[in-house]
Amino acid sequence: MLTLRLPDGATREAPEGALPRDVVASIGPRLLRDAIAVEVDGEVLDLNTPLRKGGSFRVLTEKDPESLAVLRHSGAHILATAVRRLRPTARIGFGPAIEDGFYYDFEVEEPFTPEDLEKFESEMKKVVAEKFPFVREEVSQPEARKRFSDDPLKLERLGEFSDDEIISTYADGPFIDLCKGPHVPDTSYLKNFKLLHTAGAYWRGDEHRQMLQRIYATAFWKKEDLEAHLHQLEEAKRRDHRVLAHQLDLYSTDARVGPGLILWHPKGSIIRNEIEEYEKALILRHGYQLVYTPHIVSEKLFQISGHLENFKENMFGAMDVEGAKYRYERSGTLHGMMRVRGFTQDDAHIFCTLDQVPAEIDRLLDLCDEMLKTFGYPYTIELATRPDKALGTPELWQNAEKTLADALNRRGQSFTYDEGGGTFYGPKLDFKLIDAIGRKWQGPTVQLDFNLPERFGLEYTGPDNTPHRPIMLHRVLVGSMESAVPVQGMAGRP
Repeated sequence: MLTLRLPDGATREAPEGALPRDVVASIGPRLLRDAIAVEVDGEVLDLNTPLRKGGSFRVLTEKDPESLAVLRHSGAHILATAVRRLRPTARIGFGPAIEDGFYYDFEVEEPFTPEDLEKFESEMKKVVAEKFPFVREEVSQPEARKRFSDDPLKLERLGEFSDDEIISTYADGPFIDLCKGPHVPDTSYLKNFKLLHTAGAYWRGDEHRQMLQRIYATAFWKKEDLEAHLHQLEEAKRRDHRVLAHQLDLYSTDARVGPGLILWHPKGSIIRNEIEEYEKALILRHGYQLVYTPHIVSEKLFQISGHLENFKENMFGAMDVEGAKYRYERSGTLHGMMRVRGFTQDDAHIFCTLDQVPAEIDRLLDLCDEMLKTFGYPYTIELATRPDKALGTPELWQNAEKTLADALNRRGQSFTYDEGGGTFYGPKLDFKLIDAIGRKWQGPTVQLDFNLPERFGLEYTGPDNTPHRPIMLHRVLVGSMESAVPVQGMAGRP
């Protein structure tokens, strides 16, 4: 028997394999009527996924933020259902919920058009009206391969399942998808949704694999929330930095020069120069010194630092320069001034003693706050903690995280935690800038690093005339000078 702890402290006993909907029904029929899914020991399950563990048990309704991801995941399934109805030969990839909606990837011979999206959306409304229940079934590997014999993308995923991994499918009517869930009880729950646009996406994110067609969409529980989101998207289009840069004659790119390389026009150069001169004066006034470093270095530097070992998949790719590496962005990721190949960054490194760390963090927080107030940005702060791949012991990380939290608490500065969002060498404080229409952008960052000084063998001679290891603080203010945030984020702000 499994023991389930309810939010009010009461418990329920259920046999292993029992359905969550039966447990919810035992609590009350009204709650079952409103239930979207459940959260069991931190994991969200739909009402038809057998229980295999006990622990905390919470029923999710439309009022719970976690239920929105369940709705959107179901929206992706309904989208795939509609596409398969109108394009029976479309090969289906996967369709997860994302922060602002959901998407689904398809392999088709011809790219989707805006007219296709209109047809798919109309067909989705039919699927919603048909009120198909989401039927979950657990199947064997041979049975799953039989069901998806005409979908090589699904077959590839099936080949990655371990022997003891549960394979589940979901069906809404005749359409069946390989899916872990969770889903809403039936298709009629998806009332307020919108297909947004299409984009190319490499299968499994691998540029060497085939290009798929990705359909982006969004969904909300309430109609007014959907309308507000669509209005914000329209406002965002008006503030697109690429459009603004053209209208204001700030910069351009040219294929003859190279993709991702910014050509600053006179007006754009004035903006860049003003920001650079302001920042130089600010840094010097706060007691820091200026240094310049090369924008091409040997890969040995990243071997010592641990970047190649721990961060290789997220680093810039390699470009051969006399047999060595030069970093670059893949062409498929370039996006105006948001992702570029050539950029200048105001990265700084402060070396100090352990006793000096709290005061140095305070100085950096003062510096960031002054700059953001000068530009007129309100902001929030996130404390990013130890990721799965990290240098150093858990105890070292806990001490570093506490040091950053203490610095914020001393100032009365509110913050939230970004669990697992730290860099591999240390935790960090991320300043999230809030723009004219409420969007958040990555701004300054302050990182506490006990690890890289050790890897590089850095030392200083202390008052006792013996060598000691310094502590390292990483700091970025503006970030890349090619960043579009000053153009795109401030647009429309009084």
